[in-house]
Amino acid sequence: MKHGDILSYSAGTSSADPYGFRIIQKSSSIMDSAVKAVPGLDALFQKIPLFLNCYPASLFNPTAGVFVETFMSQKTFSRAASLAASEKMPLVILGQPLFIADNFCNHIIKMKGYLPEEILIATGGYYMPLSLQNFIRDIVGTKSRIQFFFFYGLAEID
Repeated sequence: MKHGDILSYSAGTSSADPYGFRIIQKSSSIMDSAVKAVPGLDALFQKIPLFLNCYPASLFNPTAGVFVETFMSQKTFSRAASLAASEKMPLVILGQPLFIADNFCNHIIKMKGYLPEEILIATGGYYMPLSLQNFIRDIVGTKSRIQFFFFYGLAEID
C-alpha cells in the first residue's frame, strides 16, 4: 500500500480477512488543502496512515495515506481497523460520533478485533461530548493512543 491508494470492499464476498480489499488508484488535492487548513496535521504520523471513512458517501480521494470507504458497514470498519493494526499503520477515522462509538463497540466487544497503536478520530456534523470520548477511550483501553479532532464542514475544505 502507498499514499493515495483507495481500498474498496470486494462485492460478493463475505470474508472478514483484512487483506481482502481491492486497491483503486486515484488522487485529489483535498488532502493538501486539509493539511494547509490544520497546521501540523502532516506531522501527526510518521508512517502511512489508513483513513477510514465512516460516512455514508465518499468524502474525497486522498493524495496521502490509504483510504477505505466503509459505506457505514461495521464489517468493513472492523476489517480496515484490523488491517491498520496488522500493518502497524496509524488509523484516522472520519465520521459521526455515535456511529464511530458503535463501531468501536462492535469491533472490540463483538468481533474481538484489535487496533493499531495510533488512532485519530475526526468527527463532524455535531459535537462529541467528553463523556462519549471517555467511553471510547475506556473501550479501547491503553493499547492505543487516541486523539480527537472536531471538523465541522470537512467536505467543504477544498
